[in-house]
Amino acid sequence: MEFVDIFSSKSFENVVEMRNLYFVLLYSLTGIRVFPLWLIWKIQLLLNKKEAKFFIEDLRVSKCGFFKAMYLKPQYKALLYARLGMVSYPFKWICGTYPITIDSKHNMRLGKGLWMEHPHGTHLHAKSIGDYLTIKQNVCIGMNKNELPVIGNYVFCGVGSCVLGGVKIGDHVNIGANCVVVKDVPDNCTVIGNPAIIVKMNGKKVNIPL
Repeated sequence: MEFVDIFSSKSFENVVEMRNLYFVLLYSLTGIRVFPLWLIWKIQLLLNKKEAKFFIEDLRVSKCGFFKAMYLKPQYKALLYARLGMVSYPFKWICGTYPITIDSKHNMRLGKGLWMEHPHGTHLHAKSIGDYLTIKQNVCIGMNKNELPVIGNYVFCGVGSCVLGGVKIGDHVNIGANCVVVKDVPDNCTVIGNPAIIVKMNGKKVNIPL
């Protein structure tokens, strides 16, 4: 009973209020810190830059506004650097970053609506990436034998999955956790394993080695 009385007391209410004030303060400080990125983004929107407009859809998919995303989902800060390009790089020291690599130096097309769920350790370097890619942590989309992959629309990459080399991944493809893909995958497929096999195609169960 004494334990319950403590947590129903006025002192506990004060602790909750202080905790809320603490998070409001952190949120406010984050807003001040990333204000230069917000300003650059708004300027590029006014200039009608495609990548800046794509970030609007990124935020919609993340279900966060700009400043809330910068605080709760800092991976979108790294995405914004890639969207804004070289002009934003000097602000990394001020605004901070996130342990994810998104190539923005080789004119990689990066589609809108990228959804990143705690994607630390992830590397994205492709010839092109379509709209609405979903990635988990430790995903590698990258080069093999000096060739880069092409990723379609609505592709899902599970934890630890790899897409390597000059392969083409179709639309609506699900790549399972720890799967390694080094060959083309057609549309509407689910692939798992290493070496990868197709286990579902057009809604039907199959077993097709790549």
